[in-house]
Amino acid sequence: MALSEDYYKQTCPDFQKIVRETVTVKQAGQPATAAGTLRLFFHDCMVEGCDASVFIASNHVNKAERDADINQSLSGDAFEVVVRAKTALELTCPGIVSCADILAEATRDLVTMVGGPFYPVKLGRKDGQVSLASKVDANLPKTNQTMDEIIKLFADKGFTIEEMVALTGGHTIGFSHCKEFTDRLFHYSPTTPTDPVMNPRFAEGLKKTCANYTTNPAMSAFNDVITPGKFDNIYYQNLKRGLGLLSSDHALVKDPRTMPLVELYSKNQEAFFKAFGHAMEKLGHHEIKTGQQGEVRRRIQTLHGILQKTCPDFESIVRDTVSLKQMANPTTAAGTLRLFFHDCMVEGCDASILISSNHINIAERDADINQSLSGDALEVVALAKTALELTCPGIVSCSDILAIATRNLVIMVGGPFYNVRLGRKDGKVSQASRVEANLIRSNRTMEDIINYFAVKGFTIEEMVALSGGHTIGFSHCKEFADRIFNYNRTTPTDPEMYQTLPKD
Repeated sequence: MALSEDYYKQTCPDFQKIVRETVTVKQAGQPATAAGTLRLFFHDCMVEGCDASVFIASNHVNKAERDADINQSLSGDAFEVVVRAKTALELTCPGIVSCADILAEATRDLVTMVGGPFYPVKLGRKDGQVSLASKVDANLPKTNQTMDEIIKLFADKGFTIEEMVALTGGHTIGFSHCKEFTDRLFHYSPTTPTDPVMNPRFAEGLKKTCANYTTNPAMSAFNDVITPGKFDNIYYQNLKRGLGLLSSDHALVKDPRTMPLVELYSKNQEAFFKAFGHAMEKLGHHEIKTGQQGEVRRRIQTLHGILQKTCPDFESIVRDTVSLKQMANPTTAAGTLRLFFHDCMVEGCDASILISSNHINIAERDADINQSLSGDALEVVALAKTALELTCPGIVSCSDILAIATRNLVIMVGGPFYNVRLGRKDGKVSQASRVEANLIRSNRTMEDIINYFAVKGFTIEEMVALSGGHTIGFSHCKEFADRIFNYNRTTPTDPEMYQTLPKD
């Protein structure tokens, strides 16, 4: 079956609009999304074709593409933007749009957003059902390969030298981790530690940037030091000035087969844009799956553990449930995040907070500090559990539902995607008497708070990050009224508060 730009015209007419709106919001919030998504698309298509197999998660019997060494640095924002678009599309036209098509469309839209060329994206790809980390290494170019090796790798996949040079121009945006180019800075040769073709000032700046790269692997530098966030032809101009970051970048200038193209694209942005658009169209058709060769995945990744076989619709059911609830009541996300925290911090993540009291026991949910827990949060878990019991009775624990629901709701309100492993069992004991000592109060000192988290195995950094959950939701006045009316005998209002807040 041939691909078509109008593939979803009848079955999901809002497809392009939904993807465009999703990527626009994400790029505005995180400007690195465009470069990360372009790289993700390339890494997906070059390994077994454009089939979204790079999204599939590893499990106990298989290590998937995304966990191959070279893919460890793929952008979380890129994964997340596809997750967000997929979630929105599943609400509008469930089971219709493939993850592979979402990634292809999102990549084009993001390239255009940062100044790059518009090129047509034909649709109708199916999602792959196989993802093997062992297939990755041989199918992706490395920064330390020779130009002969790089040209051969692309040629074996049907790409010309011109197409390879144009696709490499994607380095006009984004960054690379220091470990990818530090050999050029510190270990070029026994007699010359720094690659002599690098601009000296550029090299010295990179040495400072990457001074601690061995202890901090996240350290990085922009691929295009002049216009790092703009898709343009400055990347090629940089190569001629010794401002190329990677060894493979500089190799384009040295090789007589590629140098004329570098010259052309450095002088003529229109020629580069035309070549890049053509190459991206071709890349987007590389070894695609259509018809019965693949499937339309309802979720971007497979599930961990037994639920993949015992309740395959688990994640989509939870996602659909929480999406509807959040749309109806926008406070659901914050309430569920708090519910998850209150559950996990008292006797672990076992859904014991959902157990009701009876005539012989006061349960966790009826402890004083839990009286203000969100009814919407309790309800969203109950709704998901009811739906799951109809589909796969007796299989999915309430604690797994709460964990997945929390992650999905965090994403819905703009937060990050993170993996949720499954297989929790529900606790059988729930005692209100265990709550007070295991939940932190708002009036505690920082020393108390740090010690409280440390006892549970959390670092200060993790404590501060978890506290960032307060970016959503609300607190009842009684939790902070002392700061407004009873700070001390001489100063009723805490002087460190922003002064308009108590008055408004």
